[in-house]
Amino acid sequence: MRKRRPSFVLGQGRGGHAAKSPPVRNRGLHDQLQQFTESASHLLSAAVEAGAEIPFEVAESPGARSVLYRYRPLSSEFVRERFTELKSMPGFGVAASALARIEGVSGYLRVMGANYVPAAERDRAEAAIERFLGRVWEDSSSFELDLPRFERAYRELESIVYEDTAVNTVLAPVVGVVMEGERWELGSGVTLARGDQVEAPPEAVWGSGRAGDEPHTLVMLTVQSRPSEPPPLTEARVAFKRLVTALRLLKSGAATLGSTAWWRTDDGPWQPVPLGSAGRVRGPRYWLEEPERPELAELFELARARHAHGGSLPWALARFELGCEQRVALDGLSDHLLALRALLDRGESLPGDLARRLGALCAEPAHRESVQETVEHAFRLERLVMRGDVDAGYLQAIGVSSPDAVVSELEDHLRALLRDMVCGHLALDLTGIADDLLSTSAPRTAEVAAAAPPAPDPAPPPEPEFVVRRGEAAADEDPHFEEPDPEPEPDAGDHDTEEAVAVGGVREVRGEEPAEDWDLDDDAADYSAAV
Repeated sequence: MRKRRPSFVLGQGRGGHAAKSPPVRNRGLHDQLQQFTESASHLLSAAVEAGAEIPFEVAESPGARSVLYRYRPLSSEFVRERFTELKSMPGFGVAASALARIEGVSGYLRVMGANYVPAAERDRAEAAIERFLGRVWEDSSSFELDLPRFERAYRELESIVYEDTAVNTVLAPVVGVVMEGERWELGSGVTLARGDQVEAPPEAVWGSGRAGDEPHTLVMLTVQSRPSEPPPLTEARVAFKRLVTALRLLKSGAATLGSTAWWRTDDGPWQPVPLGSAGRVRGPRYWLEEPERPELAELFELARARHAHGGSLPWALARFELGCEQRVALDGLSDHLLALRALLDRGESLPGDLARRLGALCAEPAHRESVQETVEHAFRLERLVMRGDVDAGYLQAIGVSSPDAVVSELEDHLRALLRDMVCGHLALDLTGIADDLLSTSAPRTAEVAAAAPPAPDPAPPPEPEFVVRRGEAAADEDPHFEEPDPEPEPDAGDHDTEEAVAVGGVREVRGEEPAEDWDLDDDAADYSAAV
């Protein structure tokens, strides 16, 4: 039984007349499929030039008086035989990921006559790409990329998968970020792209409007929904902020979200919407290189999931990011120290305790002292900042040569801790982990101290000038000094109560001695008061 095929020819209406081309609804999917189709064209054309033959069949074309026969190339079969090679080409994974998020792919496969529709989204997307390439080169004896053929096949795809749906696009500039490549798919409908390589409003692409400026890097969210549903602005705000969090956890640099986003439905006009971001940047430009793409995508997904967890991590992340957003490094010092307290303080710790714990978590035992000194300098520097006493003299007094270097090093240690916590490499109880590490290294520290040579005894402190010197010390200093004869001690038996004895001009109180009349008895006459 033959499967149902479309009852109309690509690019024509049902009456056979040329139909007006509808606008492209998902520009990102269009561009990704076009790039991959161009790559597939090179591979398939090379196979034909190398001697591979395109299979064909003899098709009947009934005429007015006789039946006409023609050779019909089976180009879709040629594509299917080499689809494994096509899947390994650059660009296939990106196109398949974009197509997998669309709900109507199953309908497209059924319309294209597929005997089996896979259950997994990724498998459905790969099967749809195979059918799509077959439609692009249907009845063609060559595999050159003909743009009109591609556009007709793509509009057919959109007319099926987007039936009764609307495509919403929200985008915003990521200020300070320069990326290697034109487009990065990060998952969940979020894409990073060069502003001049996508369809976007000029205000988003060129921030200042000055000639010679580089285009902004844009973050985009594409979501399909019912035409009656509101645009996904809240979802976009959350996703965009989590992306900036992932960028700041990846490495240092000036990466922040612009203050305004733009959205539209299908090919409608762009509408501005405030994001609530300050848009401040600090530090050098943030260069994103191609090998960093997988790690950034992983951090982005983890940052979106980890914010739903409890504990101190979300609050510490927020304080860390506030510190990164300050234009002046010293202005972000208190935010970084608050984040450190949230992670390593149980409510009773002193700055020295926090310094030792951070050193245990971020450095080997031989290098912990350097980390501890950085934290201690940071606390001293914070006190100077709060008092407004940050000048060269005070900095030299506390041992800080470069305040920015102290803030930068503290920020790097915090970034490492937070990234490991977001990735799940460290448990949320950092204080317990750090104390365990310190207690483990304590015995070895004691062994090293025992092996060291003993320190000399400290010199006795000098005596105050007002102390009266006696005995040999006084005789040595004054040759005419004569030690007075000691006065005879009084007989203890002559005194029944405590007495003061004058010794060298100082009154000395002697202890209590027992007396017979102090013993208690039962005779009432011994008491002075009536009983």
